[in-house]
Amino acid sequence: MTSLLPADIVTATEDVWLSILNLAPRPLEDAETAPDGPTVAGVVYITGASTGAVTVQVSAPMADRVAARMFRLTDRKPSREEQVDAIGELTNMVGGSLKGLMDGPSHLSLPVVIDGHGYQVRIPRGRAVNTVPFECEGQRFVVTVVSVAESPAD
Repeated sequence: MTSLLPADIVTATEDVWLSILNLAPRPLEDAETAPDGPTVAGVVYITGASTGAVTVQVSAPMADRVAARMFRLTDRKPSREEQVDAIGELTNMVGGSLKGLMDGPSHLSLPVVIDGHGYQVRIPRGRAVNTVPFECEGQRFVVTVVSVAESPAD
């Protein structure tokens, strides 16, 4: 996968979060990456000249904030479906921004969203090449770019 620098991930994430949610995430320098407690994670695959994936994993409270802002909910807590839709859409936008920085033609999959507690997102034949933790409104989230090795010849 074309090398994407942490600065690329920061810029793409900040641009999407500011333009869509009017939220200003702040990259963190520490080694602890995953948010605590229950989380919601979106994954999009990139295929073409480069093969890989982009994941966005947020805390459950942040998924609530994202969905409430995205769908302009002021009178109720977002439903699980609204959380899934919001995180999927954010992942799609961040992944699309990063895809645009890669060499050659490529395609972006539809997002897949996972939620729960204590899980790890693993991409078959994938290796995380850059992970950037963020903080926004007191909640942590992480954006990861994964390089996926070509499948072995049959």
